[in-house]
Amino acid sequence: MTQKMDELEEDIERSRIKLDQAIDRLQKRLTVSGVVDDALGIVRAGPYASLYENMLSVIRRNPVPVLLATAGVGLLLQQMRKDAHEDQHHFEGENP
Repeated sequence: MTQKMDELEEDIERSRIKLDQAIDRLQKRLTVSGVVDDALGIVRAGPYASLYENMLSVIRRNPVPVLLATAGVGLLLQQMRKDAHEDQHHFEGENP
């Protein structure tokens, strides 16, 4: 009987160790960098891998123009959001 209890305790301990290892792996994958790495891995293995690699090489060769274009798009989106918000308030003001 004590031998079965010892075996059961050892089995439980092995299960705990495996569970701890699995939780550690999940925690590493759920960090921001882990999620980004997973997403990049999926993109690199997908059908658009060559497009992605070409895009990265263009960004590496021309970081300033890419940064300026990204900033311009961001400002455009911000202005469009602001305009839509102002239009909504203007429209609500006309209908009491």
